[in-house]
Amino acid sequence: MTEVIVNKMFVKESIPSKFTEGTYCECYLPNFNTSTGDNIGKCYFAYDGTLEDMGDSWRISLPDDKKYRIHKKIADDSDEKLDYLLTASSTVIRSLYANDTACFEKDIVILTKSRKYHNYCVAGIDIHTGKWVRLVTDLEDIHGAVRSEDLRFEDGREAQILDVVRVKGLTFAGTDLQPENMVLSALHRMQFVNHMSLDEVLALHPAEIRPYLYGNTRPSSTVREIAHVDYSLTLVKVVDMNIHISRHESGKYTKMKVTADFIYNGRRYKNIRCTDQDYEQESLADTTQYFSSAYLIVSIGAAWSPSDDHEPLHYKFIAKIFDGNE
Repeated sequence: MTEVIVNKMFVKESIPSKFTEGTYCECYLPNFNTSTGDNIGKCYFAYDGTLEDMGDSWRISLPDDKKYRIHKKIADDSDEKLDYLLTASSTVIRSLYANDTACFEKDIVILTKSRKYHNYCVAGIDIHTGKWVRLVTDLEDIHGAVRSEDLRFEDGREAQILDVVRVKGLTFAGTDLQPENMVLSALHRMQFVNHMSLDEVLALHPAEIRPYLYGNTRPSSTVREIAHVDYSLTLVKVVDMNIHISRHESGKYTKMKVTADFIYNGRRYKNIRCTDQDYEQESLADTTQYFSSAYLIVSIGAAWSPSDDHEPLHYKFIAKIFDGNE
């Protein structure tokens, strides 16, 4: 059974203690905004479910193998509707809380733990939907990066690449540039579920085939090019890849610079920055690593310009490299 918590303040009509086919309750759905800003939708329960009164909310238990349907009006004066068909285990309506924010629980296979402001950029695939999720925090001083403590299980171990983790209390924070973003809750610790192989991941989410990576073959994309892109994470298979690793001294600090060139979809890409920490190692400085084939997680960053005289650009980053021959 899957439980859905619905706060009473969101419910627009009374609902029975038992749901039978065709009954529904009308409640706010924060993630299904329309152009009018109206967040009200009707959640139709197509199969039996049970309800427990918890004071300020109802706990609704739903069979995991049944389907439920949301009808969402485009606008009050329109009969046109968006129709969402989902299972009880879908995260779309898993929890609705009094702060008018939908909270989700997801099982995610971790595919990136790349460098970001001395912490991590963490992303993966929802194993139930096959869709991307980027985990972020609300910590402005590290620009939403994920800390080591955010990735620790109850036993103190830290989530690693290809671990499947259960994450509770997520809130949607997608933007036009990064629609996959979800904010971690400080109230919930990650739970280890299991570990997947790369082959299992590819069966769940095959390598994506696109004409270009973020609009062109260059290391960066213009604001105009990115305006036509609706993703900020992609899993692709490339061939004939060289990873160039060099050391740069900056005062008393040593910085590693890692770039890659490769062929994707028949086109050569050069000088693409890599933030996969497996290759930002001093022991690998001044070397070139070759892969006849590889799977890459490629992300796009916020627009950046060294000065007001330069056009802001969105730089591409290889967040993770998987050897395609293993």
